[in-house]
Amino acid sequence: MAKRDTAFWVRIANYRNKRVSNGLSDRSYILHYSQPEPNSGCWLWLGPVNNTGYGIGRKRDGTRLAPRLSYIAFKDLISKGMVVCHKCDTPLCVNPDHLFLGSMADNVMDAHVKKRHCYGEAHPLAKLTENDVAYIRSSSESQRTLSKKFGVNQSGINRIRHLKTWKTNRDPSDISM
Repeated sequence: MAKRDTAFWVRIANYRNKRVSNGLSDRSYILHYSQPEPNSGCWLWLGPVNNTGYGIGRKRDGTRLAPRLSYIAFKDLISKGMVVCHKCDTPLCVNPDHLFLGSMADNVMDAHVKKRHCYGEAHPLAKLTENDVAYIRSSSESQRTLSKKFGVNQSGINRIRHLKTWKTNRDPSDISM
């Protein structure tokens, strides 16, 4: 990484101490709208929350996710294409020690490794059950017939049969239809 000059660090210091719409600096804003949780070490956001459960902060130039504001205020600027990830997996946490930068792919992989994604029947949009999938895999019926029977498209049936989706460990003979 190229050596950063003094002017760069002055800009960073000025940015971090910039006043937000309510007159508080960014750091003071984060501290004012969060409360430490003693068991986990999280700083829980007490301000507004979006529909996905993440805190949001209002600034003169618009609304930002609270973890991003915290990362910028306490750590560094965020490069284009990077997202703020949580070590603690708590969407309301704004503790800078619990935040790290990663790409969207890093964030998805982190969620996958920690089993934070919904799969199979647990997914809110799932149309099939594990029994349905086992039946589809063991059936000799055509994709067209199965797609009509279960209300999914033929490509979905094909992907299930070729183990591209619904990668379960169930034995296809273990079905109750």
